[in-house]
Amino acid sequence: VAFHPDGSGKVAWLWGVLRSQYENDAKKTMARPADMRHYREAWRAWWAELPAQVWAAATPAVAAALPPVEQSVTASGWPICGSWAALPTLQAFLAGVTRAIAFTPSFCLVAIFVVVGDLPVCYATLYSVVSMIVATLGVLYLLGVPLGPVESLSFAVVIGLAVDYLVHLSFAYTNSVLPERYYKARAAFLARSGSFTAAAITTLCAVLPLLGAQIMPLRQFGIVFTVVAILSYAFA
Repeated sequence: VAFHPDGSGKVAWLWGVLRSQYENDAKKTMARPADMRHYREAWRAWWAELPAQVWAAATPAVAAALPPVEQSVTASGWPICGSWAALPTLQAFLAGVTRAIAFTPSFCLVAIFVVVGDLPVCYATLYSVVSMIVATLGVLYLLGVPLGPVESLSFAVVIGLAVDYLVHLSFAYTNSVLPERYYKARAAFLARSGSFTAAAITTLCAVLPLLGAQIMPLRQFGIVFTVVAILSYAFA
């Protein structure tokens, strides 16, 4: 507590450390921006209501010495927490991954049409990409992986991986010399299945060791990349 230097005894500023009833482990709340935002707003609401609560709980003798609610020393203060400083960054990450998930299918459709030149194949690929994104988000939710900053950065990379196998198959299917769709599909699968199977195995061998990492961001990245690699191969 610091007082005014004029000797009046008025409080100049007050610094207090309070124990929160919410989980405030930075390593955990960093992965849950929604909980961090709720945590911050709950503390701000409690701080705004604190003068009125003090007045309501004060005895008549104590209330006589208290200033009016609007003149409370808390009116010039605010609650702070070290993990709150990261919240704007987390929100920016989430906004970026939301835009990536929204725009990537359209960019994928245009890119595949430029390479393949077959509109039905492009629409089939677009359907697969959207299905992969939905399935990936669903599996991550079932695994208890929140959409935090690490997952947002991962999605910026792995969405391209999700399209890679499909482009190979689409190009092989369109450029097949066989006239019937059944044989074109079989030829494309036989021609490209070995290459993208080897690519999927290589990717999994690279990211599976991350599942045992002690550093949480690396472990989360490994989970996301493993799920995407498996789903991309399955959908392809």
